[in-house]
Amino acid sequence: LRTERGTGTNILGFIVMLVLMQGVALAALYPEDRMLKTFRRILVSPVHVGKYLFVQFIFTFLCLYIPTYLAIVITHVLFHAEIGFHLDILAGLLCVLTVLATAFAIFMASVMNRNISLMTSGISVITCVLSGCFISFAPHHPLLNVLCAILPQKAYMTFIHGVEMGHSMREYKAQVVYILMWSAVFCFLGGFITRRRTNKGIYE
Repeated sequence: LRTERGTGTNILGFIVMLVLMQGVALAALYPEDRMLKTFRRILVSPVHVGKYLFVQFIFTFLCLYIPTYLAIVITHVLFHAEIGFHLDILAGLLCVLTVLATAFAIFMASVMNRNISLMTSGISVITCVLSGCFISFAPHHPLLNVLCAILPQKAYMTFIHGVEMGHSMREYKAQVVYILMWSAVFCFLGGFITRRRTNKGIYE
């Protein structure tokens, strides 16, 4: 791959951080339900924790994906802005990112009760900088280099850069699977924490 970045990689690099932060903002209904005791009343019905979180996941995903994709498409069509990807390819790339952002939002909303957006903003900015979402970042410190390689945003940037350079999306199955694994872990931990707190009566 060429070392220089294309327009599409730069655009999606900035969008990574925005989507991560916006996902938590959209998932604010979940902690709000807990605070207003609505969550407890929902669990009295046949709806269990898993179903509730699944619905929250779908709602957050759709509210993230549709406006983000439409905003880029409208900018491209009406203002003829170069986005670096075909619209169908962009749809797939955004889908992978939105799944990660939604899972991260569910996890953070499950772990924290307040100041969620503040904490998430800090985490998103730091991890996106270390992952090279804004500029290419190659740390010389071995420990920092390992940490950066672990971050799912790093795999995503490798994925979109390769696709923009003309490679097939199939060639980056490893990166996609890695991102989806992070998403699955976030969802699992979010559900596990919520169930454990529910069983302890914390949300009573």
